[in-house]
Amino acid sequence: MRNLRKGGGVRKYGDRSVLDSIFYVLRSGCRWRMLPRDLLPWDAAHRWFTKWRRDGSWDRIHDEPRRRLRIGAGGAGRSETVGRPATTNG
Repeated sequence: MRNLRKGGGVRKYGDRSVLDSIFYVLRSGCRWRMLPRDLLPWDAAHRWFTKWRRDGSWDRIHDEPRRRLRIGAGGAGRSETVGRPATTNG
């Protein structure tokens, strides 16, 4: 949510509408400019998609369920093989 005291304005479109529009394009393969009229204007949907791609939001959305699954399975929330040198017993 934007902080109105720090210069952020009231958002015109809610997150659900933004996501519905982005997912429509990704799922259907249509061009941004061909979004149906009951969704966001194409330029608004594209602007949010680009902003979230650049700031890493899509990566975090993608990675969070995996992290939670690993924690639930008794892991530390990250892959055990990343950054750890191979060891041999014996």
